Amino acid sequence: VTVESDEDNDFKAQLTDNEDVKGKIELTQDEQDAIIAGEDLEIILKLEDTTVEVDTAEKEDIAEKLAEKEFEGKKLGTFLDINLIKKIGNTETKVTNTTGMLKLTFEVPEGLINTDATINRTYTIVRNHEGKVEFLKAEFNKETNQLTFETDKFSTYAVIYEDTAVVPEAPKTGDATNFMPILALLFVGLGMVVVGKRNVHRFLIRFLQ
Repeated sequence: VTVESDEDNDFKAQLTDNEDVKGKIELTQDEQDAIIAGEDLEIILKLEDTTVEVDTAEKEDIAEKLAEKEFEGKKLGTFLDINLIKKIGNTETKVTNTTGMLKLTFEVPEGLINTDATINRTYTIVRNHEGKVEFLKAEFNKETNQLTFETDKFSTYAVIYEDTAVVPEAPKTGDATNFMPILALLFVGLGMVVVGKRNVHRFLIRFLQ
């Protein structure tokens, strides 16, 4: 069994754990027989940016969902067509469902990267599978600009985002530790004054005797 990500994938999309995929692909009896007979099994991830392509019913369903009041503030970033292919010999078949969750990673398009330090941007994945629109949690890595999420269904997806203002941290007040160095210096100074007065007093007593 060979698991790979298509080298032509948009946004350098890939499966994060190829070994994890092998046990989560269902095979028909004919496919199992073909493998036993010596045919190789390849599992291939394909991801394509479909934002500029002709609108489809799946895209329209996602757009309509985002237009609902409860999703106000969320903006559509890009549409994706994500497919998992199983290839046995010369026969390719789309895998629409897996028996477990698979983790995918891809780079967020440059135009969707936030560069405003006063803004905090969060990303969410939207999936439309067989007419059901769902929102999936995604983790964004600021160092690599990669977005990672889990899924067990392969069809039409979208990346959406929401911007919120960064709230500056309020300065700390009433923290006694900030004054400790000053108090220490003050006590030292007072000690020097007291010692100085004692020395002067002793000098005057000796002088007058």
